[in-house]
This record gives sequence, C-alpha cells and structure tokens, in this order.
Amino acid sequence: MLRRAAIQDLDKIMYIVDEVKEEMRQEGSDQFDDTYPTEEHFRDDIENGHLYIRSIGTNIAGIICINNKEISNSSHLNWSKCTPCTAFYRLIVNKLYRRSGIGKELVLLAEDISRRHRLNYVKAATYELNKSMISLFEKLNYRFVGKINVETRKYPFYCYEKLL
Repeated sequence: MLRRAAIQDLDKIMYIVDEVKEEMRQEGSDQFDDTYPTEEHFRDDIENGHLYIRSIGTNIAGIICINNKEISNSSHLNWSKCTPCTAFYRLIVNKLYRRSGIGKELVLLAEDISRRHRLNYVKAATYELNKSMISLFEKLNYRFVGKINVETRKYPFYCYEKLL
C-alpha cells in the first residue's frame, strides 16, 4: 500500500535508513552519513506531508520525499523549463524488497502527484556512485541535465528531469 508516512512510522523508517547508511559506508559511498539524512529530515518531511511510504504488510518497503522544492545548487543547469516542478528526494528501498519494483513504483508516485497538481514536470538528483538509481532514471526516460557539487560530498550529484 502507498500512503503518506505518519510520525508513528519514524522508528521503522530510521531503522531502514540506518541499514542503508551502513551499506553505503561498506561500499565506500558517502552519499548518506551521520549528517544526512537525519531523523529531523524525516520528521520534517512527515510533518509537512511530503513523505510517502510503500508498505507490504507491516513492513516499510520503501520511502520517498515528494515536494516542489528546487534542487539546491542547480540553477546553473540547463533545465528544460523555468516553471514550478515536482521534485523527489531520499528515495530509499528496504534491502528486503530491492529489485522488486518498489523504487520504480515510488518514482511513478512522484510523477502521478506532479500530474495531479498540473505541474507535469519532475526533477531529481542522485549521487554519482548510486548506479541503481541512475539506471532507474534511464529506464524511466529521465533526461540527464548535469552535475552539481555538494561541499560535504566527495563526488557530484547527477540531476535529471522528466516532462510529463
């Protein structure tokens, strides 16, 4: 089931996030660390109605933050439009449900929300080392727009867009 996350989901969300952080550390990726994303990021997402979860039974299979905030440090990129957009962040799939279509389902949710709000334009970014997310963007016909650097990260983030 797809639904908005509730504050009661926060402990389960953070358990999954902590597992993903540890996996990334072991793989040599600094995309997620002790400073990002934090419990406060997810608490804010929930309180603002921006965090969605895909559950299977009582398990959280995946999470995604969907809002209309521009991607930081990306104004220099050659975006197709200079209009409001839907953006998504912090897409995380529980390791128990990877390769089962959960990530795709969450991206399609962001696209559906964009259509419902008549924006018809989605932006997202992912870390250079996140090959599975880059592959998903390509499969779902997102257009690579360019790279942005984040001072606290070793590698750049790849920015993507899709006109709906």
